[in-house]
Amino acid sequence: MKKSIKFLGMLLFSAFIFGLGACTEDDDVSGKIDDIVNKGTTLDAGYYVVGSAISADSSAANRLVAAKVSAPDFGSQERAGLYEAYVYMGSGSYSFIKVIDSETVEAYGGTAEMTYTKPSADAADSIVAYIGDFTQDGGEATSAVEGLVHVLFDETSGQFIVAPVEYWEVIGGATETGWSSGQKLEMKSASADEVVFEGTNITLRPGEMKFRYNTNWNSNLEPDCDEAASACLNYFTNFGGTVDAPVHGGGNIDFAGEDGAYTVTLTFSAAAGYGLAIELTKTGDVEPLPEYPAELYMVGGSVGGWDWAANGIDMIPVHSNAHLFWRIVWLDASVNDEGFKFAPQKDWIGDFGKTGDATDGVYGTGGDNVPCPTTAGYYTVVVNFEDETVEVNPAMVYGIGDAFGGWDAATEAYKFTENATDKTLVSPAFVADADLRIHVAASTLTKFESTDAVDWWQAEFVVLDGNIEYRGTGDDQARNVTTTGQTVALDFVNGTGSFQ
Repeated sequence: MKKSIKFLGMLLFSAFIFGLGACTEDDDVSGKIDDIVNKGTTLDAGYYVVGSAISADSSAANRLVAAKVSAPDFGSQERAGLYEAYVYMGSGSYSFIKVIDSETVEAYGGTAEMTYTKPSADAADSIVAYIGDFTQDGGEATSAVEGLVHVLFDETSGQFIVAPVEYWEVIGGATETGWSSGQKLEMKSASADEVVFEGTNITLRPGEMKFRYNTNWNSNLEPDCDEAASACLNYFTNFGGTVDAPVHGGGNIDFAGEDGAYTVTLTFSAAAGYGLAIELTKTGDVEPLPEYPAELYMVGGSVGGWDWAANGIDMIPVHSNAHLFWRIVWLDASVNDEGFKFAPQKDWIGDFGKTGDATDGVYGTGGDNVPCPTTAGYYTVVVNFEDETVEVNPAMVYGIGDAFGGWDAATEAYKFTENATDKTLVSPAFVADADLRIHVAASTLTKFESTDAVDWWQAEFVVLDGNIEYRGTGDDQARNVTTTGQTVALDFVNGTGSFQ
């Protein structure tokens, strides 16, 4: 149905709703157009969400903007016909209109009855979205409880989506919990003019961060779609970019401010699309982080010799955990049992080894050489500066991801096995054609001021062009795509990997 209109009023900004109900076909959305004729300035072309649930007094605040969706390697891509906004929605009904020009508008509506929950081991980490199929001149959906919602309208699938925003999080290396968990920002106030989320006494240090809602980065409504081949309906639930110019689904925000305790405030104002303003207010000081060496090296008779220039081996830093370094080495006491030591540069300055006897393969740091184990094989060597320990234990290397069958870290079924004959660690057979992802685990690879294991990706490595490449403190790496049924063999002596 089309109506000729000169002026359209405004009717929206966002919402947190606990339920969406169906309306009868008698609740035709076409009457809504008559309700808004001559009640405001002419609206720009585009999609709008309108109705009694939408009450912000601005002709721009309820306009949806073109949305991007997820792409491979944490990128984004356009999805034609997908529009979105963060809006305030109160109790009442809502539907959609499409303004074509100053004379013509189309009405769309439907009922929202289906719920979608993103699978999660923790129910608190789930996204619930209310989804409906829209038709031209369709009915209206109803909302119950007011708050902020993420609204999407997708021409391709013929769906509209309303996702309640319960809370936001700031997450990343700039926070004290890194990328493993977020610092919650609770809703402080909500009205048609603005919705405010705030967290206090949040420790921030120079580094990268992002904002996400309901503990999720995105929400995929087409799980069987290949986003490398097409733009799937995997919509973003996070903001990156910069503090002054946030971008929905954008790259990491670089925080270059002072160490301190901050009040972090997100304000969603009545504006087309996003209307987000981010404010970081320093409210106090925090203890400075301990200083750890930026680099660490290993040397010794058991790992090739005592000449730093000829035999020094780089230890691998652990992402977001400056107190940790690790390395997998082949040790064989029958060849050389002199042991090894460490230093923050390839020189005998500040060098150290162990003291006393080991408990479960873990020594205290000291001045003695770290001894070579009596059984030949691959060992993971870990230096934990916070706990002042040196660990030497048989290497535990695991696959992770779709190529192996799941995303749980240190899963026994995904563990590599040692082939002593050719000095390799060999993976289980791949169960799918997917990205190859591998990580190491050890008892002292623990987070700062915690006994929790580091996240698997913080001690990750890959095989590229036949070489083992360590992530260290760098960004996400390029990866090989596996072939179902094959395996990969890792040769840490020569730093190579081969597929078989």
